[in-house]
Amino acid sequence: MAFNILTIRTGDHDDGSLYPVLGAERDEVEFEPLDGRSVTKLFAEAAYIYRIVGNGIHEEAHVSDIRMAVYITDARVAVACSKYDKGGGWRGSLIAVPLNAVSMARAAYRRQGKMLVGHVRYPWLASVAFTEKSGWGSSNCLRLQVTERIDGNDRNMMLELRFPKGTDTASLAHVISQRAAAYRLAHDHELSATEVARFEALRSGAAKRGTPKEYTVYAMPTEYFVSASSAYPKKGVVQRRVDTPVVQPSPAPVAEPASSAPAATTALPPPQPAAPAPAVQPLGRVVAPLSATPSTAPAAAAPAAAAPQALPTPAPQVSPTPTHAVAGAVPSPARWAEDPFGRHELRYWDGARWSEHVSDAGQTATDVWPR
Repeated sequence: MAFNILTIRTGDHDDGSLYPVLGAERDEVEFEPLDGRSVTKLFAEAAYIYRIVGNGIHEEAHVSDIRMAVYITDARVAVACSKYDKGGGWRGSLIAVPLNAVSMARAAYRRQGKMLVGHVRYPWLASVAFTEKSGWGSSNCLRLQVTERIDGNDRNMMLELRFPKGTDTASLAHVISQRAAAYRLAHDHELSATEVARFEALRSGAAKRGTPKEYTVYAMPTEYFVSASSAYPKKGVVQRRVDTPVVQPSPAPVAEPASSAPAATTALPPPQPAAPAPAVQPLGRVVAPLSATPSTAPAAAAPAAAAPQALPTPAPQVSPTPTHAVAGAVPSPARWAEDPFGRHELRYWDGARWSEHVSDAGQTATDVWPR
């Protein structure tokens, strides 16, 4: 199935790899540990999906005259819109997946209805471009470019977000490029020395100045094809694309792992309570100067790690599909289980979500996201 960047989902959809999981409130997505502790929120008034064909672009879908929430995190740019059926009208598809006990519990908890949602994860990001309104026929826009490979053929696509007058899209594009670079440096262990140097330069580079009625582009040194396997950091090898053509057209006229409780593994003393959810910073219509460096410190002092304890030798017994905390899911016993994010041997499930408490070779510690 082709990746659409944006799609219509309900509370029954609990796989957050390719598309966001719906949040408990209107225009909200469910945050993941990799999103970090500082999330920037603002609103767009239109969204367009373009497919790049040769040196030109072809519009595949759009929705306008809306209020779409945009979240810039340490791992992705995510969007959500509850009232998407006004204005231009959305031409998209509804993803159908089998229901299970957890997703049905989520559906019962969450507000009835659907949302138009989507995200561009930083491993997929080929480039981020911006243009600023400079008169009639121009807009405050961001364009996020990704590539999907289907049967050996590449589909180059862009998500264009148009913002109200006064939005500082130049600062937004700079922040996104720096956070994407920081994410790749932290989680991609296959980068060559040259690629590391290029990402370091992008992370610490100065903001670019825009040119009227033209897109200014920040190009990623490398990126991964869009897929569920590249959505989260992996220990194995994931196919990476290094030659995506970056298109600079003139302005157009106009997933976490699946939700379930972890299987029991071994006995360790329960850690201190988990840290609070990411703080969302609403910015309204005008974007103030932002901090591009991902937050690494929790909102409150991190709890002390439990005393080192020896772990039994039997390997953990868990589902091969990583699990993820879900607001409104059926409660499950707190326990230690295999780390679904692959960062450590074990991670503590506090009965509602994966906490920052981890264990390796019997030594417990605190893992603050992102590193």
